[in-house]
Amino acid sequence: MVRGDRAGVRVRGGSPGDAGARAAAGGGHAAVVVRRWAILWAVVVLVASLLPAGPPSGGGLPVDKLLHVAGYAVLAWLVARESSLPVAVAVAVAFGLCVEGVQALVAWRTASVLDAAANLTGALAGGAVAAVTKRLYAPDGYGE
Repeated sequence: MVRGDRAGVRVRGGSPGDAGARAAAGGGHAAVVVRRWAILWAVVVLVASLLPAGPPSGGGLPVDKLLHVAGYAVLAWLVARESSLPVAVAVAVAFGLCVEGVQALVAWRTASVLDAAANLTGALAGGAVAAVTKRLYAPDGYGE
């Protein structure tokens, strides 16, 4: 019995409640919700990245870099819930590079190699967290 066809991937067998087969077929309400959260989060990151920057923090923790790491970790983790880990990290890194490119075009922002490095660090951290959670929840079909 063929249950789904998405991007040329055919899923056979399993019960109608099989979460792994449903995810592979591209479906299910949960998959749509996760995709929407990932897109919403990407929009939040983009808007936050294009707002005029506040005054630099003096002497303390590099708060802006920590925000970059956190933002891109969440993005990679959300994307990894519905795709492979390498794809999730690549999407987050590519999105970060695009945002830095857009910042270079905006008069009140500047592109930064250090910001891109923080984005990469966050994407890798989010991928690592996703790898652990996928392994922990794999019996339930999460990430399969």
